[in-house]
Amino acid sequence: MSYQNDQLILPTYLAPALLIDLAEQYGVNPNIILKGTPVFLESLITENHAVSLEQLIQMIRNMHESITHPEVQFLFGQRYIETLTHPALNAIAYSQNIKEAVQRYVEFHIFLTPWCIPVAFYSEKKIILFWLNNQEIHANYLAISAMTALRAILMNSMQEELNISYSFVGAEPNFIEQFWEHLGEDIKFNNLVNAMHIDICESQQKQSYQTSAMRQAYYRQAKLVQQQLGLELSFLQKVFNFLIRNVHQVPNLEECAEYFQMSIASFKRRLHKHHTSYQQLLDQARLFTSIQLKELHHYSDERIANYLNINDIHNFKRAFKRWSSLVTS
Repeated sequence: MSYQNDQLILPTYLAPALLIDLAEQYGVNPNIILKGTPVFLESLITENHAVSLEQLIQMIRNMHESITHPEVQFLFGQRYIETLTHPALNAIAYSQNIKEAVQRYVEFHIFLTPWCIPVAFYSEKKIILFWLNNQEIHANYLAISAMTALRAILMNSMQEELNISYSFVGAEPNFIEQFWEHLGEDIKFNNLVNAMHIDICESQQKQSYQTSAMRQAYYRQAKLVQQQLGLELSFLQKVFNFLIRNVHQVPNLEECAEYFQMSIASFKRRLHKHHTSYQQLLDQARLFTSIQLKELHHYSDERIANYLNINDIHNFKRAFKRWSSLVTS
């Protein structure tokens, strides 16, 4: 069973309440943050009230449009983690190594950065994280908040200093100092996608101070909470994971719908509820795969084209341009 974009699954006393606090801090009427949602201020402190992912993202859009201070997108991600108490944080803190910590973040992201769906790729020496909301008009804003939150999680969990770099779509903003303050100085702009790059040092392959019993116990606790709430995977994640697994075979719309035991019309309607389409997800899966094969495994364009079952390098370059709106170097 997968959860949907419009299900009421996120308690109002967490992210929505934090957004209201930020609005009040910057002198913005809290009702502006709630515009376009059925949420009222009175329900924010009631534990049995909840919002959907769609409603939360609308609130974040409202914050972006109403609070002009650039630091707020960083503060939202940072403070969300600072105020959160959840077994998922313990599961990450007691991970065996940095790779397992990131894997657990991806698995439990609905509790940690619910406004963004992460996608991670791994090699022995590096991890790359992308986010699935690339088509969202406020994608950079959402990704910055998610990266700030994940950085806070990892910095609190790992005993050693981490080597993290960041890539963002779009030109370098005027408030670059905010990026340096909250994320560090290894930041690049005008990139194909928003991404977070984490180097794996030899000493971070394993953290011996974490006991196997505690590592497993905290993970089981977080997993139990996730299963009880029915929040293991969203429908969007299930579709994207299917496309990633089969990206070299290029499954068509009919095959994808059949795999999920749905009619084509129902499948398209379900994706539309997530504000995306089969073609957008397929393009994103092929773009992410191309980038990670080049960066993590040093594939040439010819080898990537072959992996994606594209029979001509020129066709690959044209396709890549369509996926990313940029041409490979």
